[in-house]
Amino acid sequence: MIVKYPSQADANERSKASVPPMSDEFFRRLKDTVSGKSGIQVQDRNREALQVSLLERMKFRGIESYEDYLDYALSESSLSELKHLLDLVTVNETHFFRNPAHMKALRERILPEISRRPDKKTLSVWSAGCATGEEPYSIAIVLMETRPLCPGWRFELVGTDISQAALDAAKQGVYRERSLRGLDERTVRTYFRRQGLLYRVRESVKDAVQLRFSNLTESVMTPVLSDRWDIIFCRNVMIYFSAETRATVVDRLHELLDGDGYFFLGHSESLFGVHEGYRLEELDGCFVYRPASRQETDAAASKRVRGRRKPLGEESDLGAAERAERPAAALEEEPSSIPALTQEDEREAEVEFGLPEAKGQVKDDLVRALAWINRSKNGEAARLCRKVLSKAPDCAEAHFLLGVVQSEQGSEDRAILHFNAAIGLDPNLVMSLFQRAESEARMGRIKQARESYRGALRTLRHVHRDAPVRFGGGLTAGLLVATCGRKLRELT
Repeated sequence: MIVKYPSQADANERSKASVPPMSDEFFRRLKDTVSGKSGIQVQDRNREALQVSLLERMKFRGIESYEDYLDYALSESSLSELKHLLDLVTVNETHFFRNPAHMKALRERILPEISRRPDKKTLSVWSAGCATGEEPYSIAIVLMETRPLCPGWRFELVGTDISQAALDAAKQGVYRERSLRGLDERTVRTYFRRQGLLYRVRESVKDAVQLRFSNLTESVMTPVLSDRWDIIFCRNVMIYFSAETRATVVDRLHELLDGDGYFFLGHSESLFGVHEGYRLEELDGCFVYRPASRQETDAAASKRVRGRRKPLGEESDLGAAERAERPAAALEEEPSSIPALTQEDEREAEVEFGLPEAKGQVKDDLVRALAWINRSKNGEAARLCRKVLSKAPDCAEAHFLLGVVQSEQGSEDRAILHFNAAIGLDPNLVMSLFQRAESEARMGRIKQARESYRGALRTLRHVHRDAPVRFGGGLTAGLLVATCGRKLRELT
């Protein structure tokens, strides 16, 4: 599930006509309604685009005022319209086998482990927030290819979503080529039928998946979800929820997960500070949550310590920009325009960036820069970081991200300069120390690399092992400690 709104260009174009704006009071009521019914937090910046979508539904229903439309959507006689309202703020743009490490862990580690359990002959998998079906169908393909591990077993694979429009698309099982990006030719040939420019999932795959409407924020999610599940996928769904809603949903999912089960979140999501009942486990570089024992839960509750974070600095005088070290010449060219990121790209980057309390253009630009780095578009990322440094030359995060860009471009010496700047500005930004160590190791500076790894370990000494690491892509402090220790041993 991904929050969507019409593009701003579309909104501007379609709002040229005389349209009464939503009042502040109504917009607050609308946000409260959407949050209360779905857990999704509507952002103020999407107000104008959402207004355009509401007007289209009002015109379709023959309703003239915003208040009357919302009253109608909430009435007992119009539950279907409430689903349409929620569809206005959710869209489902994803692709097959997203985050391949998760599917590899499912195929090579989790299914073999479950298949060895004595007296077990059923496997249940729930794709919560399944969008237009790419995730549950990907899981179905994995299950079909590993079925020899579980002869005679019964598989139950259910995909649920709050968007009825998305579920309808999933049931059709027809996708553009973009949704299949990254799939090898054999997989496409075996599990899809080409129809012109489109691809249809084969019936054997569709038959393996049950698709159901479900609202994760409701106490009774759906009648079909009554058993305890072996595996739950809930990736990039709760990033749109408030902290309170997220905690409630995670608690309910914990009750529905088998005591030996597996719980997948998005790569930038974490349960640190959300729920004590899970422990994080690494499976060949893939991170998955599992139910914690009572002893582990009690220990986590008594020892939890939050890492201290330094807020983003305020923008300083533009003339101070000259103090920022210039990036490599290869990154100096600025495109005339930056192509659009998807809202999912930006939201995932925002979660990984952290500092939810920080606001303003500096954070927005840095979140977009991180999103571009995650898509390997380093030129766009560098441009945004330079823009930030022209206004806030003391911004540690901008220096860190520029260091990552430089390292990706092979300019390790320049990367180290930026990592050094980030460390000096914010010693708690531990990934700056870790990435500096990585760059130094690649340059053969073994002594310096070892000291940087040790510096990262010292910084992490008072951080709880389950705390997520900023810019760590889902990495926790404990796993980063283990990684630094392994790197030090390799450099001996």
